[in-house]
Amino acid sequence: MKSKLIIFGTIVLLLVGWFYWFQYRPSQIKKGCVQYLKDKISSGSVTNKTNAQFTYDFCLHNKGL
Repeated sequence: MKSKLIIFGTIVLLLVGWFYWFQYRPSQIKKGCVQYLKDKISSGSVTNKTNAQFTYDFCLHNKGL
């Protein structure tokens, strides 16, 4: 019985870790980069679409996506 509980706990921890790494973390990084881009646009340092795309992609790359 104890070994089944350990196996079940391990599987649950792996699933939670998988969800965090592949679903929750990327969505939070993207939200942060969108906010960063909005701040850059409002401050006037990003003025055109190409520069905005580069800034967004740079943010994603810096954060690990």
